[in-house]
Amino acid sequence: MAFGMLGFTKDQIDQTKLEKEEAKFTCYVFDITDKDNEIPLQGLTDPYKDDSFLLSSNRNMKVGIGFAYNEWTPMFRFPVHLVVPPYRGKRKIKFIVSATKINAKFENGLIKKKKDLYFDLETIFELNFEEPGYLEAKEYDSEVDEKIVQLGMALAYSEKKINTTGIEAIKNWINFEVLYKDFSSITDQKVKYSFLLKNTHQMLKDNKLSLSEIVKEINFKSSISKRYDAMNLLLNIAGSDDRLSKEEDKLLNNIARALELDLNRFQEMKTSTIANIETIDQSDEDNEETIFNFSKDMSDAEKCKKLREEYTRWNRQTNNSNEKIRNQARKMVELTANLRKKYNC
Repeated sequence: MAFGMLGFTKDQIDQTKLEKEEAKFTCYVFDITDKDNEIPLQGLTDPYKDDSFLLSSNRNMKVGIGFAYNEWTPMFRFPVHLVVPPYRGKRKIKFIVSATKINAKFENGLIKKKKDLYFDLETIFELNFEEPGYLEAKEYDSEVDEKIVQLGMALAYSEKKINTTGIEAIKNWINFEVLYKDFSSITDQKVKYSFLLKNTHQMLKDNKLSLSEIVKEINFKSSISKRYDAMNLLLNIAGSDDRLSKEEDKLLNNIARALELDLNRFQEMKTSTIANIETIDQSDEDNEETIFNFSKDMSDAEKCKKLREEYTRWNRQTNNSNEKIRNQARKMVELTANLRKKYNC
């Protein structure tokens, strides 16, 4: 946020006349918890990264005598999920905004040539970061991937028999998320994950796999974005055989809650899966409600609100050009309408 005079001297304003009376404003972010080791935060997502993959943002602005922000105004915005320090816990985060010449270059978040700098300002933000930091996440990556595969196996075995198309979805995920990222160890990884699939299948048959322990580890060792990736895999597994069983549906809902996902976002993800499959099991009244992820503590009024949202969501798809989606939407509209009658919506 910015407020007040921009703070350029007359000499600096004169220099900007060579660059269309503009200056470049650049923001970098540092973790300064260890005062002897300031660490620039990583940035992997456009437009919030520089050429060295550091978290940053910049903009050119007109400057001149008397130019000012007359009220507190947003100057730079970073999506909160991108502001990831190196470690979890209480961290001190420093934001530095530098006003520079248009072609000024930065290295490790600092101006390369002092003559290109007009001035800079900084502010400190204290952050209690509950997820693993990016340095910790790298250490946990392998363990988290293994736990995600085990979650996938549990879903593929949710009807007490293996969903073979679901296993193929898991293998594809392993290929793209694990094997193809490091060709130097591809043989060892293939052996490891082949054993993991077989061992997890046996544990499921013996009823010895603890989903609560798996989820607990994933929550502690992964970011929220990684957990959404895990849910995306689970939804691919569930839809791989063109059928959503009541066992799969209930397990998906329980896992979404256990992974602490935003349930509205999860429901949107599940809607995309449902729209592209042929069959949804509706063999009992309870299962009708799990499709919309009703929780036991929801009031009838809350259920009605959710049903109105779902009715609107599916009704829009009844004219979809894709016949499969169109037919599924009509079924879901009918189901939603019946449940609205049940709850006197």
